[in-house]
Amino acid sequence: MAPAKIAANFAKDHKALKMLGGIMEGNLLNLDQVTVLSKIPSKPELLGQLVRTINAPVSGFVNVLAGNIRGLLNVLNSLKDSKV
Repeated sequence: MAPAKIAANFAKDHKALKMLGGIMEGNLLNLDQVTVLSKIPSKPELLGQLVRTINAPVSGFVNVLAGNIRGLLNVLNSLKDSKV
């Protein structure tokens, strides 16, 4: 997929290059298929998306728990300020 991305980015900057298609694992690909391949994220990007997706519920849970503690601290601070 990396060569398809490189060629697509190069073709955007240099109008003289016209892509007609490509070959992947011995199969001929038309221009639309090469364009789709060039838009697929790389493996590190996909792994990053996976980690963020797995981490999202945990982060939300931590934020909810921290919100309760922040609320308690706000109440205690307002009580302290009102007594002074």
